[in-house]
Amino acid sequence: MLKVKQADLNRFESQYPGILKQIMSFESAILPGCPLCHSTNTAIVEVGIIAWTMTIAAATSKCQLVPEQPKPAEFYCGDCRRYFDAGLSIH
Repeated sequence: MLKVKQADLNRFESQYPGILKQIMSFESAILPGCPLCHSTNTAIVEVGIIAWTMTIAAATSKCQLVPEQPKPAEFYCGDCRRYFDAGLSIH
């Protein structure tokens, strides 16, 4: 779900050309529900906390950042705050 207004998205795009397309690709992603709590409030886990990725994570709830490799899992549940993989194992 988008967490910012259109004006913010426009500002992000002016600061980081091309970022709006990436934000919208996260927004349009169909993600698996959490295998533990069955929530659909899930996100793709991305590695690297830099201005670009922080802006994406600030704009959409479908991006969860971790600081470094290895990633704890492929996906994150925003409700039960657990990581999980596409094979639906919980971490």
